[in-house]
Amino acid sequence: MTAFEVIGNPKNLALIHKFLYKNLTNLKIDKDLIENIIVSVDEAYANIVHHNYKKVNNKKIRIVLEKTSSDLIIDIYDEGKKFNILKYRLKKGLKEINWFKMKKRGFGIFLIMKLTDKVEWEYKKGIGNHLRLIYRLKYS
Repeated sequence: MTAFEVIGNPKNLALIHKFLYKNLTNLKIDKDLIENIIVSVDEAYANIVHHNYKKVNNKKIRIVLEKTSSDLIIDIYDEGKKFNILKYRLKKGLKEINWFKMKKRGFGIFLIMKLTDKVEWEYKKGIGNHLRLIYRLKYS
């Protein structure tokens, strides 16, 4: 298990990318999966910073990586207000979306759901949100 914690600020996104790439490469995760993971975590981080930490500048985001025999698990913890990502996912597939009528919101969550094998969420009062992204490891 490997963990990384930063202040929720857009400027820290490069640090998260560096942390993810280094650790996922060390875990011998497939390069295509690494790209999916980085996009998913990037979207989750951006949503937390933009929507939940908009008016504060000292709240932290913690990312924990854990590799099991069959999965890679990424836990993302934030100190923000309750936000159930599972309630806000797009119900349609990419081909069914009318991109011209779509609101500017929701596409990041759509990407997270499409690039991740399983998404879990919970909220604990006084602690914050816990987003779990689970990726099935494929072996040849």
